[in-house]
Amino acid sequence: MGITIAGQTAVFLQSLLLGAVLGCFYDLFRITRIAFLMPALLVLIEDLLFFLFSSIALFGFLLENNDGQIRWFILLGVVLGWTVYYFTAGSLVMKCSARIIAGVRAVLAFLWRPFAWAGDRSARVARRLEKRGRNTIFRVKTGLKSHMVMMYNMKNKEESRKNLSIGGQNGGSPGGAGNRRGFLRFSSYRKGR
Repeated sequence: MGITIAGQTAVFLQSLLLGAVLGCFYDLFRITRIAFLMPALLVLIEDLLFFLFSSIALFGFLLENNDGQIRWFILLGVVLGWTVYYFTAGSLVMKCSARIIAGVRAVLAFLWRPFAWAGDRSARVARRLEKRGRNTIFRVKTGLKSHMVMMYNMKNKEESRKNLSIGGQNGGSPGGAGNRRGFLRFSSYRKGR
């Protein structure tokens, strides 16, 4: 069955409308890209979903209005409708959406400010506590080391005092007969051996 010129014109105008509706649907994805930072993989998935939905809608449109026959003027009408919407109403929708999203972000940032301040203060306190804890641990560790060194030095001092006292028992002469061992210890200590 043939299609009349009036029927072709009606189908062409309907295809223009379908293109504009598909443009509106694509703007939903564009608005989410403005509102949220999306990785490239998610943008690719959104575009694939858009083209899948568009092809299903176009196929249903062709089945309904043209018995599934592909006509160039229908495809031209869809592309032309999408392009006209994109550069006219679509740009206006995107500008308004960007302003609305910026306003919502500003309001949310204002409402978030007390929580951010509290988080900043608690982070500062946590950093101070961490620094104090590190300093305390460092002092404890170095304190223990210094006490150990002090104990070692005290032990050496006690040994050297004993050696001096052993060496000095017989008239203060370190070379006395009974003091040979003490004198050798003291002299080896003094020479650094």
